[in-house]
Amino acid sequence: MLYEGYRKGIRVLRLMRAVVLTMEFNRERAFQQARENMITITELADVLTRDYGLSFRKAHRQASIIAKKADTAGKELYEISLEKINDWLEGVQLKKEDWQQIIDPACFVERRRVSGGPNQDLVKEMIRSRKGDFSRKSDRV
Repeated sequence: MLYEGYRKGIRVLRLMRAVVLTMEFNRERAFQQARENMITITELADVLTRDYGLSFRKAHRQASIIAKKADTAGKELYEISLEKINDWLEGVQLKKEDWQQIIDPACFVERRRVSGGPNQDLVKEMIRSRKGDFSRKSDRV
C-alpha cells in the first residue's frame, strides 16, 4: 500500500514536470491581467507612506477611498487621470512619475524585494537555493 502510494506520487511528479517544461505563456495577456482589478493599489498606500509621509493607517484609508471610487466609476487604476486621483486624495498631490510607477505592475513586482515576494531576482535565487537543497537531500537518499 505504501509503495503503491509512492509509485502514484512519482507518476504525478513526472506528469507535472512534463506540464511545466512545455508550458507557454501569453505575456501580453498576463501583463494586461496584472494591470486589472486594482492589483497595485497597495503600492499607492506604500508610496503615500514612504514618499509623502502619511501614516500607515491614513495611507491605506486613502488607497481604499481611491479603490472604491475607481470601482464605482467602473475604471481600472490606469484608466484614471492623475488629476482625478489628486482630486480624490485628501491633502496629497501625487507627482506624475509616482502615479505612473504605482499603476505599473512591473514596478510593483520589482519593488517587492522581500523574502517570498514576487521580485524576479529573489524568485530566481529562491529556486536556485531550493534546487541545491533538493540535490543535497537526494544525495542522502
